[in-house]
Amino acid sequence: MMTAQEATTGKNLMAGTWTKAATVRRKFKAGPPRRKDLEYDMERAVIECRILFTQIRKEMIQAGIFTSEDSRVALVLMTPDTDTAEVGRVHVLPVPRKLEGIPELGAKAVRLEKSEKVVPAGVAFWQKDREADNSVEVWIQPWLTSSRAARALDAARKAFKDSDGKETHSTFEEITK
Repeated sequence: MMTAQEATTGKNLMAGTWTKAATVRRKFKAGPPRRKDLEYDMERAVIECRILFTQIRKEMIQAGIFTSEDSRVALVLMTPDTDTAEVGRVHVLPVPRKLEGIPELGAKAVRLEKSEKVVPAGVAFWQKDREADNSVEVWIQPWLTSSRAARALDAARKAFKDSDGKETHSTFEEITK
């Protein structure tokens, strides 16, 4: 909720207390929640992740954060909504820092698509904030909007944070009863 002073000045008064990393994070988290699914094929999902990786690195450099280990981006894959299993699966595949690693990421995603029938669910962001005692923040930009996807993305967020930004997989319960 906006205060009277914010409404008259058009500024967020808390912005002066944000760290550089928090400012970048806020830009990436801004906007209303997604209301409609974005259905990407695997190739498009990998490319979208690489684009977002480039954008967050650019924002961090512009904010004066020059260490390359302070942000990571990953493709989140989940078993589809049509899966009747009681336990869903989610995979978090980090986007490589070097462009040459993109074909390997794409091949890994396609292998999972064929073997486990996963679909692209969103993008995970991992960010270290050195000004806030090296705290780590992880957030997800969803592409799918179902309640099942929300549970999968929450599991992905937790798994990505616990993995220190490395490749990981997890499960989430599917309640179909």
